[in-house]
Amino acid sequence: MQSQILPDGNILSLFSGGIYSPSGCTPRQHLAIIIPFRNREYQLKILLRHLHPFLQRQKRSYRIFVVEQLDNATFNKGLIMNVAFSHASKLSAPVFNCFMFHDVDLMPENDYNVYECDQHGPRHLAPAVDELRYSLMYNDLIGGVLAVTKDQFIKANGWSNLYWGWG
Repeated sequence: MQSQILPDGNILSLFSGGIYSPSGCTPRQHLAIIIPFRNREYQLKILLRHLHPFLQRQKRSYRIFVVEQLDNATFNKGLIMNVAFSHASKLSAPVFNCFMFHDVDLMPENDYNVYECDQHGPRHLAPAVDELRYSLMYNDLIGGVLAVTKDQFIKANGWSNLYWGWG
């Protein structure tokens, strides 16, 4: 494990590949955090600098997958999130039982937003954001940050491959 002290004083401890597992406890869930990415390096750096300490304070076992579409075609966010889910669900160490789809331009504002899955259904972890004065923009859409179990994702048949653009 490598440790690094960040400018804000947080200590970042990670295994190679963006993997973290807390010591001194047995995590209930292993999170695969999937971040669709294209041409947003500045936002990605800020998110990762914030997200790692946040997850470590919550004692989460996790791995972050930054997934990028390499061609110059219109961004297909749904397709690359499906590909990332497929890849992460095939890994054997750890076996992920919670998959979080996380927009690169959103970050949790406080530690009370617990990053974990609910066995009863998907969890929308960013239903209201400061830019919209913390009110719901849509009653029937999910985006931003979504936590689902493997079974929930499969039952929903994943994201639409027709999900073009940023949403």
